[in-house]
Amino acid sequence: VQENPAGQLQPVILSHLGRATTEEQQVKNGKWFIYKGFRKSLELYNIDRILLDEKAKALALHEKKVYLVEGCFDVAKMIEAGLLNVLSTLGGHLSDSQLTKIKLITDILGKDLEFFIWYDRDAAGRRGQSECLKLLESNRFQANGFNWDRKFLFKDRGAVSIPDMINDVCDFEVRQIRWLKAKGIL
Repeated sequence: VQENPAGQLQPVILSHLGRATTEEQQVKNGKWFIYKGFRKSLELYNIDRILLDEKAKALALHEKKVYLVEGCFDVAKMIEAGLLNVLSTLGGHLSDSQLTKIKLITDILGKDLEFFIWYDRDAAGRRGQSECLKLLESNRFQANGFNWDRKFLFKDRGAVSIPDMINDVCDFEVRQIRWLKAKGIL
């Protein structure tokens, strides 16, 4: 987002990105294709929606929460599950430039927002989530994170863990994300 001459926020298309769909593409060009000159550490994917889309903004204000995930496909899965108040850091790291955009969000939507970090299950995601939480808290933002090791108690099945095949937000089914939200886990 950027301010127009009248001082109003407006969306700006910065870049398009793509992802390798085959192993051959990944070996040849890398996992992601991003246009030359685009620096993901400067941006928060979906910030325009949170600040400009009335439904997303209303949900963030009602819940007093914004979700931070790693990837744009994680954002898409969350939106499909009805959670419109979600941003991607485009990787498992929150940069100082992105932190400035977090401040913009709280300046507009209120200082009482909580940022819920839900990075990937792998070592890089866990480390990134921990560092993100520390950075947010050290800058006086309210923050919490997803616990991949949490056990869920069911009367008929006992304690259940998240299956090993689920390693990021995209791996969950929409109904599972909605269940986590309904149970107050998200």
